Amino acid sequence: MELVGDIIRLHAVHRSHDPAIVFRDKILNYGELNALTNRTAAALAELGVGHGDRVVVLAKNSPEYVALYFATAKLGAILVPLSFWQRAGELARVIDEVTPALALYEDDLADLMDNALAGASRAPRAMAFGLRADTEAAAGRPRFSTEGRSGVEPETSVSGADPHLIIFTSGTTGVPKGAMLSQRRTVDDAFACSLALAIRSDDTFLAMFPAFHVGLWDHIKLYLLVGARTILLREFHEVEALRAIEEQGTSVILSAPVMWRRIIDAAGDRRPDLSSIRLAFLGGSADRTTHEVVELLGVREGRAELAHQYGQTEAGPFICLCDPQHVFEKWGSIGRPLPGVDVVLLDDDGNPCPDGQAGEICVRGPMMTGYWQNPSETARALDDGLLHTGDVAVRDADGFYFIVDRKKEMIRSGGQNVYCKQVEEQIRRHPDVADVAVVGVPDELYGESVLAAVVLTPTGKATDDTAEELKQYVRRNIAGYNVPKYVVFEEELPRNAVGRVLKHIMREQYKHVPTGHQASAR
Repeated sequence: MELVGDIIRLHAVHRSHDPAIVFRDKILNYGELNALTNRTAAALAELGVGHGDRVVVLAKNSPEYVALYFATAKLGAILVPLSFWQRAGELARVIDEVTPALALYEDDLADLMDNALAGASRAPRAMAFGLRADTEAAAGRPRFSTEGRSGVEPETSVSGADPHLIIFTSGTTGVPKGAMLSQRRTVDDAFACSLALAIRSDDTFLAMFPAFHVGLWDHIKLYLLVGARTILLREFHEVEALRAIEEQGTSVILSAPVMWRRIIDAAGDRRPDLSSIRLAFLGGSADRTTHEVVELLGVREGRAELAHQYGQTEAGPFICLCDPQHVFEKWGSIGRPLPGVDVVLLDDDGNPCPDGQAGEICVRGPMMTGYWQNPSETARALDDGLLHTGDVAVRDADGFYFIVDRKKEMIRSGGQNVYCKQVEEQIRRHPDVADVAVVGVPDELYGESVLAAVVLTPTGKATDDTAEELKQYVRRNIAGYNVPKYVVFEEELPRNAVGRVLKHIMREQYKHVPTGHQASAR
């Protein structure tokens, strides 16, 4: 199998009546999902959408959106999910970049799409899509409809090399790029990760990432591949997520720590019933919430398993997995490469790094075709058949990888490399710290100095004494050049839609911090 559409087409033949997608009070089995996909493909074809055409979509999660994902793949067209977190001007730039044949939008997001299309240099045909709003304005808009269309398989010529999805990177650097993902890449990664995670056909997966994030599509595909059931949330909401866990038997969940925090808090004073969960896998760094999840799930007692995954939109996206058998022994590790994935750490001169030496993670395996209409960035990211991730890691003697920083976020201070993640992990261990992010700020003497933005727990006090205590806390555990020169206290950190800290905003915010040498920071 190398085509995305085959994931559900084959199940429609062999397990037609098995539940595929649960959305609110609606259940679509595999036969119904495939038929909806084929009707969607027929409707697209009637509108002139064909091989290689781009379809931009501004919508939240729905079964219709899932069907659209597979329908465009069956036609050889390319789906381009748009972020409803962005502003009209940002969306207009994406629309201009991909020159779509069709724009689809939800009624509730019509004003945002109208403004985006008004700002685009060439606006495509636009139609309302998915969940219908019962308003006069919605009734007057042209609507994409699958009613009366044929549910038979479309007759098209599609290859595994064809791109079927363009996901724009989350823009933590401030410049989003459109990663083109091929059908073969998506299918190969689905098989590799399903094997590594031992996903079962009787699993129930809770999908709550937004459609403009690879975390939705590249996790749903794993469960659809094996014929399992997916509970689809329209968007992440802690109360809805907790209800899906407690009332609908969620067995596998992917969640960033910040999402887990909100789910746990939604339970209030009572202990949430998480007994249905057999596997929780996390992306990002382990923090206090991670330890609380371990306790609530009973991971150490064997009631559930925990895994730590590492990936990137430009990759499979899965690259490494720290499996449940090693997650405590190698706490904080991203694990080892998935089957079919080769990882090498390279220094700044392109030479392989020995164990214990930090280098950039470079990958050979399922990966993007390139960035849409961006050959210079594609050449930079895909060099000599390797995907250069921009993440810096070290490997131990057992072959487990530990990320120490983003290459672009590494601070060069007085000739020393300061890895932000390493400093953050030290500060995060302090009992008064709820959250922290570290960035480099200009320094006349050292080039850059270390600044830590800290969110305190309710019992912490934002004082000079606390700032000095945190500096000394770092000094006691790692080399002195890692000690923050500046500690600032914030109510919250700037994050994107999936909880990632936006460090480019922080660097801009703190670039006018007074510069100069402070011996206490060394």
